[in-house]
Amino acid sequence: MDTHPSHRRCTNASIVLGRMASASEMATCCAFLASDDASFVNGAVLVADGGARSAAAARAQ
Repeated sequence: MDTHPSHRRCTNASIVLGRMASASEMATCCAFLASDDASFVNGAVLVADGGARSAAAARAQ
């Protein structure tokens, strides 16, 4: 994506936070799911997309 600025701009525009997640932010989500703090999380999907899914749903309505 870094080699295609227009693709990055388009992708970022579709995300509520206006940017893609960093590797550290994604790692934090993974670490949570692997931790004891998530011991009661079962069969759930953790959506870490900066709000892209909710923005797409709003545009579809």
